[in-house]
Amino acid sequence: MNQRAVLGFTLVELLVVLVIIAVLVMIAIPRYQAHQAKAAKLNLMSQMQSLATRLDMATTVKGVHLLDLDDYQGLSDDGDYQLNAQATGSFWQIVATPISKNAPTFSLDQNGKKCQHQDDKSQCGMGDEWLVQR
Repeated sequence: MNQRAVLGFTLVELLVVLVIIAVLVMIAIPRYQAHQAKAAKLNLMSQMQSLATRLDMATTVKGVHLLDLDDYQGLSDDGDYQLNAQATGSFWQIVATPISKNAPTFSLDQNGKKCQHQDDKSQCGMGDEWLVQR
């Protein structure tokens, strides 16, 4: 009887491993992309809240009507949103307008109300309601 030493893996075993890896990748990539999108929204809202703190301090000292709103404009850290402060009477609001057309617009007002606006739909609240995926 001739016995050969078995060395390595068969083609079928390698294909099974590749299929398992492909399935895991198909599951992991969309979850990773969703996590990245949520992190980008959180970073944007953090920037907006930082800007809101600056506006609050300035309005406490000067009042809304004396603010130079040009000091509260600019791009978000990632460059995907244009941040603009708007004031009317004694009310101020920060609006983050997307550079690309497919993204939602975000707003934050002096009362802490956060909103996400897209396609004539809005999701607003004082907590994390604005994070709802669309």
